[in-house]
Amino acid sequence: MEYPYTKGNLDNIPKYFYSNPNIFGSWWKSRKVVCDSIKKDIDKFVKKLELAKGYKIADLIIDANILEKAYVQFENIIYLNTFIKCIDMLCSVKDDLDTGQKMYLCELINKEREHILFERERI
Repeated sequence: MEYPYTKGNLDNIPKYFYSNPNIFGSWWKSRKVVCDSIKKDIDKFVKKLELAKGYKIADLIIDANILEKAYVQFENIIYLNTFIKCIDMLCSVKDDLDTGQKMYLCELINKEREHILFERERI
């Protein structure tokens, strides 16, 4: 099976908006910890991301960052799984990333490894 985000630039794939793109905007700009009120929005977003057909690279990077922070705060394995899915989608288009995005992807992958080791210790 071939997924639309596995080839080419994500900007060329038809977009499907399953969530309000401004849901995380104010939180993202202030870079505060994830609070309970936004946790509900993240829960809805996680469910809808599973159905997503196309994403902009910049959106994936932001969403991955938000999911990673949510996982750290709430230690919810679902957030970690969705964070990993975002990383997987970014890796599938790594040739389309600019230098800064590639460096940030490396940081995200390092965080992913740390969280997986943490989860392994909890078992």
